[in-house]
Amino acid sequence: MDSGVVTSSGGSGSQDTYQNLPPAKRRPPPPPPQGRRDPSPEGPPPALPPR
Repeated sequence: MDSGVVTSSGGSGSQDTYQNLPPAKRRPPPPPPQGRRDPSPEGPPPALPPR
């Protein structure tokens, strides 16, 4: 899996550079969904009753 990501991200000849970098740099995490699954941190989810 790593080889596929490295080749698609760095291309040819950039494998060494990408392998040296930490996993966070060569494969950034997906952005968190806003207002889709994670409820707002300001208030409790509407599904659960307020306590």
